[in-house]
Amino acid sequence: MLLRFRIPKFVIISDVEKAFLQVRLHEADRDATRFLWVRDVNAPFNEQNVTTFRFTRVTFGLNVSPYLLGATIHHHLNHAVENKDLANEIRENLYVDNLILSANTPIEAMKKSLETRKIFGEMGMNIREFLSNDETLRHYLPETAYAKSSTQKVLGVPWNANTDCFEVHCSMTPVDPMTKRTVARKIASIYDPLGWLVPLLISAKNFQQELWKQKFQWDSKLPPEVTSRWSEISENIDGFRKSIPRRFHADPETQHLAVFADASEIAIAACAYLFNKNMSSLMMAKSKLPSIKTKTTMPKLEMNALTLATRLALSVAQALKLRILKNSTIYIFSDSQIALSWLSSTRQTNLGVLFENRLREIRRIVHQLEGDGVNVVFGYINTSENPADVGTRGLTKEQLADHNWWCGPTFLRTPVQQWPTPFYPLSKSDMLILPDLRKEEAVIINTVCGKNVEVKDLLDWNHCGSLSFAKRITALVLRFIKKLLRYQNENLKEKIFACIPEMKSIQDSTGFLEECEVRAAKIALIRNHQLIYITEEYRKSMKNTLRLYQDENRIWRSKGRLGHSRSSDDAKNPVFIAPNTNLAEKIINEAHGIYHKGTEHTIATVREQYWIPKLRQQVRKVITHCVQCRRFNALPYRYPATPDLPQRRVIRCRPFQHTGLDFFDLPSCTENNEKFKLYGCIFTCTVTRLIHLEVVRSMNTNEFINALRRFIARRGLPESITCDNAPTFLLSANVLGNRNNQFNQEVVRSLTNKEIQWNHITPYAPWQGGFYERLIKSIKQSIHKTLRSRGGRSFDDIQTFVAEVEACLNSRPLTYQASAQEEMCSIRPIDFVQKDISLTLSIPELIGNGDSEYLPPEEVRAMQHSRQVLEALHTSCQGTESFWKVWQTQYLTSLREKHQRLPSNHRLSCDIPTIGDIVLVNDPILPRNE
Repeated sequence: MLLRFRIPKFVIISDVEKAFLQVRLHEADRDATRFLWVRDVNAPFNEQNVTTFRFTRVTFGLNVSPYLLGATIHHHLNHAVENKDLANEIRENLYVDNLILSANTPIEAMKKSLETRKIFGEMGMNIREFLSNDETLRHYLPETAYAKSSTQKVLGVPWNANTDCFEVHCSMTPVDPMTKRTVARKIASIYDPLGWLVPLLISAKNFQQELWKQKFQWDSKLPPEVTSRWSEISENIDGFRKSIPRRFHADPETQHLAVFADASEIAIAACAYLFNKNMSSLMMAKSKLPSIKTKTTMPKLEMNALTLATRLALSVAQALKLRILKNSTIYIFSDSQIALSWLSSTRQTNLGVLFENRLREIRRIVHQLEGDGVNVVFGYINTSENPADVGTRGLTKEQLADHNWWCGPTFLRTPVQQWPTPFYPLSKSDMLILPDLRKEEAVIINTVCGKNVEVKDLLDWNHCGSLSFAKRITALVLRFIKKLLRYQNENLKEKIFACIPEMKSIQDSTGFLEECEVRAAKIALIRNHQLIYITEEYRKSMKNTLRLYQDENRIWRSKGRLGHSRSSDDAKNPVFIAPNTNLAEKIINEAHGIYHKGTEHTIATVREQYWIPKLRQQVRKVITHCVQCRRFNALPYRYPATPDLPQRRVIRCRPFQHTGLDFFDLPSCTENNEKFKLYGCIFTCTVTRLIHLEVVRSMNTNEFINALRRFIARRGLPESITCDNAPTFLLSANVLGNRNNQFNQEVVRSLTNKEIQWNHITPYAPWQGGFYERLIKSIKQSIHKTLRSRGGRSFDDIQTFVAEVEACLNSRPLTYQASAQEEMCSIRPIDFVQKDISLTLSIPELIGNGDSEYLPPEEVRAMQHSRQVLEALHTSCQGTESFWKVWQTQYLTSLREKHQRLPSNHRLSCDIPTIGDIVLVNDPILPRNE
């Protein structure tokens, strides 16, 4: 109706006043419309205060009400109206209670309006709210019958009668909270029956599809990044306004229809233009998002778009009643030469069911249009000139306001001979014009050959968790049937035993099922399965390959070449099972077993009894969907590329302004013949790579806060601290950040005024603290290699040794050591604090034992004491020198290793993790990144 509304020169719209209430109900039918009513709303609710009423008119809001109204009006138009032409026009352009009339002259408009009022008056209906683009009509109608406003909605689309234009506007204000439900409500609130706003709304519809892909719940609040994207989309839509001329100056002899199709990864679209040599105008457009369940190639998406364009051409032609398109041409354009070549090809192609169905539908529509006298031509158009391209990619409201979307490409207004588009003739293959025969084939599969009896599955396989469960259920059913046969005549018993010979093996008891009963149920299930899926045509196709034959139980088996082997009879001639069926899936699941066999093992188990074509493919599918197997076989997600280093690691700052810390193990120490554990705490500067080491007796919060106080006293207050999520660090950050905490008030009082930003790395992501983990590796390797073999050490010895290790690491070179002397020497971490400082103590060598025989006893004792001190000092220094040697030979070479942007593991999943996916975070058996 809206399309036809755009063609005539003069139009009149009107409305039937209280249309439903003008139709009376037969008295016999009024009991179906009873309802209760309260006599006195202020009185108590009881039987005396409740009465029953009946509707005497058609009730507004019922599903049948529009039909009853339309049937009443049509009955009157068919039997009581003499002007059949006007009656037909009213019948074709009446939507519930809204009526649209057309005229070529003001006099004709006036006559039709007056006669229409008379027709509806005879029905007992008052038709009013008349509005026309011809102002003279107002003078011929009563003032109460004419619309008060010059802007009214025509089937929901605002129309200004003074300007004779449609007034299209969009409003999409933000709402809070933003959920998937509110997004769907906002998109649905924009009424666009003719698809004029497709380029403007395609981004919003694509956004809604993304919400489905990410599996957001209907009423869950969307995250900030998603909400900000929706705000940009809604802001681009909100406030759009456009005036579209209603009338297309149609001349029946020169009107043609051009339909354009295009597809992209996010949408397919088609738009139709009515054009002649002077003008062209957008009539209607449609768009559709691709399915999120299947991945379709671009050529097939283009084929879908071409099918959508063909359907649109048929819809427009039928809506216009073929009046202005009679003996004219419909041009359908696409920018995909592949899809157009498929249309024009006369050769048989094997591109799948989707392609064949689309091609068959296009040719059927073209055949139908040509039968109505309309010629259909397919052509190629460049993407830059294709107006449907913006329907798949979208436009801003500023771009859409003056885009050629509203009028189409300029070549439409030139002679066809000057068009820059090649045409593709549609092949006239009779086979592809015929209707699809696949549905008929499906009916044949589900019937017994030679009989019109439909065979169905004995069980609902969706309720059967396993094959053994299905066999037990079938055995119990057969046992029940055999009990019922006691009371039946012999003729019926013979028929049932002939159909189900296994009934003879069923026991007439109520105890546990026996093996023979379960075996009989299995045979019955297999025979029922083969009756459904193994048709005569299927057997003929498999005759030369699988050599099918029936055994004594009427079970189809595949005859193999293992007749002389010592295998079982089932392995020699396995039972044939149709692939990709419920029974095949249950057999594979049973073979997969509770021990979750692999692919080859499962295939071998199945083939001991059954032969299933395409078995490997189905076994892989079953194993892929097995939850237990996925825990071990699923590939890890692909890690993202390594991001840039944090700003606190690459910006110049004072030493230890940004610090990383962690605990590490130290060798045990011995004091008073008692052995106890020690730990080290490392503080490292993220920029200068300076380290500060503290020795603590435990990793509790008190010990750590004391170590932090010593560090601050010696190195200064850090601005930020980066650490992992150890309970000690989390509690310390909470304690130091809470001034009202009762935990060790003196310590807290001294540190809470020193504001420190705590940066805790992501759990299970230790690589984020790699800048201190690498230093811990160097410290631990060398300490354990040096001290573990030297017996127990005192706390003082280990503390001294750790301090010297700190000095050694702080004097390590940070840059490559050049061989040429004139080049700049390498820098060390300690150079940022004290340049050219010496961090070692010269120890005098022990020279012999001396001539103690010629010395006084006092000097001999003094010499022995001095020698003992020097020996202890020399032993400690040897440990430090050993650490330096290990660090020199191992750490420096490791600095030259190549840094990888991505893990070297090639067994990675191509899937992208999305919200709602079930993932395995950690497994003690699998190594990292596996």
